[in-house]
Amino acid sequence: MRQICMDCKILFGQKEPLHDNSETHGLCPECFNLRMKQIQEYKENGIDPWKKVEPKI
Repeated sequence: MRQICMDCKILFGQKEPLHDNSETHGLCPECFNLRMKQIQEYKENGIDPWKKVEPKI
């Protein structure tokens, strides 16, 4: 199975069964580190990086 990053969409690996050419998703090491940084910042200062904020008019 081909491992595709769910954020940046790159192929970052393969896993068993290798004869299966379908896709599975996860995070590549770079995107994983970015997500962990976002989580740590959220824990430290309470700013949710995933919250959508509507612009004030």
